[in-house]
Amino acid sequence: MGRYVYWLALACALASPAAVAGDGARYLSCPAPAVDDGSRYTVSDEEEPGFLQLPFGPCLRLGATVSASAGSLFYNDIFDREADRSNGSTVASSGSLDVSTRQRLDAFDLSTNVTFESSGSGLLLSRATINAGPFAVGRRSSFFDYWEPTNFLYTDLVPSKYPVVAAYTVRLAPNVRLSVSAESPRTRFVVVDGYGSQSLPDVVARLRIKTAFATIQASAAWRRVRFAPTWTGMPAAGDFDDDEDGDGDGPSPGASPAVAGRLAATGWALQLAATIPLPVLGSGDELVFEADYARNAPGYLGVSNPDDAVGYTMPSSFTARQAELSRGASASVMLTHHWSTQWRSSAFVTYMTLRFDQPRLPQLRVVRSAVNLVWSPIQDLDVGIETNRIQALVPRGSAFQEDLPSRDQWTFQGSVKRSF
Repeated sequence: MGRYVYWLALACALASPAAVAGDGARYLSCPAPAVDDGSRYTVSDEEEPGFLQLPFGPCLRLGATVSASAGSLFYNDIFDREADRSNGSTVASSGSLDVSTRQRLDAFDLSTNVTFESSGSGLLLSRATINAGPFAVGRRSSFFDYWEPTNFLYTDLVPSKYPVVAAYTVRLAPNVRLSVSAESPRTRFVVVDGYGSQSLPDVVARLRIKTAFATIQASAAWRRVRFAPTWTGMPAAGDFDDDEDGDGDGPSPGASPAVAGRLAATGWALQLAATIPLPVLGSGDELVFEADYARNAPGYLGVSNPDDAVGYTMPSSFTARQAELSRGASASVMLTHHWSTQWRSSAFVTYMTLRFDQPRLPQLRVVRSAVNLVWSPIQDLDVGIETNRIQALVPRGSAFQEDLPSRDQWTFQGSVKRSF
């Protein structure tokens, strides 16, 4: 079924707005959200173009993208014949279909969004949200996340991971918003096996400040992750937790002596990020900073999320308990520059360090960088080339050395994208 969505997205992307809206219709005719005077909540802070006023009330916007990419993967030891089997080429196509509505009610604005993605893995409902004034419910991007690398071509080749969210947003000042959300925890899992049944959602708080000079965001996340029990003979004292107090300080009354390792852990993460416009360099140029710290929450650093700026996936030999019990930090810098009205470039570099609680596991350091050049001969048509590098650095002689190779991974990619 996924290929039908792809061809539907292709048809929408090649169609003109007039053909969709009908003769004489104005595709920008839907009124922008009312100016917020503190007494109402609007859908967004900026005017959103592309909405069409329907006869029965709400405004509708249809959007679609289709892209085709070709790339090659290399390692820095490509001249070693034994490593040639790790290299390869990829040709892929993808498409998305986006349906959004917006309606102004007496007390608040109501909006909905549904996005389908089609790729080699089939049809995927990536986002489905309802926003009613200060409330937001559905599958969407996390309120913790700030910068999503949508300026880079490699995101067209990997599926997006969006949690199920229930959030409330309050406006503290004209340019200051505070959001609190409960989010499904599974999108933050960093390995496949070893997790138990999760009983609590992740809790995220976000403060966002928008000024003429910068947009600043501070976020915090709290989680309680449960692990599947590991059955052994008789573990030593202090080697397991009963999942009641979560402090990991040893056996408690009523704990099973046949369960080794902690059954649950409390984790948290902090983030500080900012976007600074650079009009002195060119229209649309901007600089983005982001810094994160996480304790027992490596998923909030972007680990095992191929769509994230870190882009590193935990090896399959790691269990959930081994991977989650850790502390780490990451930092990213991204720059977008427009050379002209048709040419632009984006570049970023990300550094992440992750130290596992188990002494025999190595400290992991990951450096990722990417740079591209995109040509837009007409509006909503992008033709680009991009190079991407991921380097995992592990001390030699460490455990899991074979699963965490200290060698560079290079990706070279060309892409054509049409948006509507």
